[in-house]
Amino acid sequence: MEGVRVEPNRHQTVKLLSAVIAASAIVVIGALAVALGQERTGTSLVSTGITGMSHGQTATESAATTTEDPR
Repeated sequence: MEGVRVEPNRHQTVKLLSAVIAASAIVVIGALAVALGQERTGTSLVSTGITGMSHGQTATESAATTTEDPR
């Protein structure tokens, strides 16, 4: 059984593409590990203030409108 022959220039492209795919997979696995770890501890990026938004309650008051009895 003979191995697959690849042109030298094409071989470099295949190696580079394989390295990019492997690096991307490592990044995805790392991101998932962090997300799952935060989920288990009950923290999230939103609750730690990374987004810069506050999560307080907002209450508004307005006067009740009254209608007269049309009798």
